[in-house]
Amino acid sequence: MYVLLCANLLTASTISIPRENCSHKAPCIEYHAFMASVKSIFNFFLHKANFFKHFATLVIEVIILLLIFLIAFFIGASLASFAGCVAWRFANNVPQTIPRSFCENCRHALCFWQLIPVVGYLLQGGRCAFCKHKIPGHETLIEIVFGLFCGKIFLLHPDSPNLLTLFLSAWLLFLAWTDALKFCVPAASLYGGGALLLLCHIDALAQRNAIDWCFFLLLFCLMRLFEQKQMFGAADTFVCLILSVLFGIQNFCFLLFLSCCLIILHYAFFHQKMLPFIPFILCSYLFFGCFFPQVINV
Repeated sequence: MYVLLCANLLTASTISIPRENCSHKAPCIEYHAFMASVKSIFNFFLHKANFFKHFATLVIEVIILLLIFLIAFFIGASLASFAGCVAWRFANNVPQTIPRSFCENCRHALCFWQLIPVVGYLLQGGRCAFCKHKIPGHETLIEIVFGLFCGKIFLLHPDSPNLLTLFLSAWLLFLAWTDALKFCVPAASLYGGGALLLLCHIDALAQRNAIDWCFFLLLFCLMRLFEQKQMFGAADTFVCLILSVLFGIQNFCFLLFLSCCLIILHYAFFHQKMLPFIPFILCSYLFFGCFFPQVINV
């Protein structure tokens, strides 16, 4: 009897121990499960927060780049508009300072909003607001192309854009416009701008070897020969020499080849014998600047 009672007590004690342990561990298990769910929810929202943070950063960067492009586009379009105005005044023997900008047809002075590149043309519907004369569309097209080109320059180097490339582009644009209107260019702008470009690239000139200088001399002799046969002008020779010194032999040959191809295409379609050469150089320059910027060192 005593042995049976001891056996029952031992059995009850052995059974009660795991019950006590289970009742003690059950809250712990529930607590750990709760903390795991809280941690997973926190990680989920943290992941979402990081995603939105990166997305917001990307949106801000896109907005900044878009603003840089718009500012650069406006600068390029303004330079093109100014170059066209100065070239037209030079070709028509109108003083550069007075009078203020006016309509070429009715001579009415233009308002400030009409002088805004591209926007003024669109607001007027392509016609003068005073006499309803049609405004030449090629001027606005040049403003758009040059604005896009300047935007490309600033997007390639948003921290430190190549201002010399911008100056070279404006110089070529002005010479090309005057050459297209009058088949001549102002000597001060031609030689002054070329000398300034050479001075700014004096380090590159010092790195040219004897072969490069022999090529420059040969190019100069050939173009002087073309001048005597009235196939080239002095301004064409000078511009080609400047570009060959700045870009190097190989890159300049690419530029010259494309310019000659454009002249051949123009002659094939329009059969015009007298052609200004600098505008075709400018077109080739803009083409390489947009699609192959390494050629012109943009």
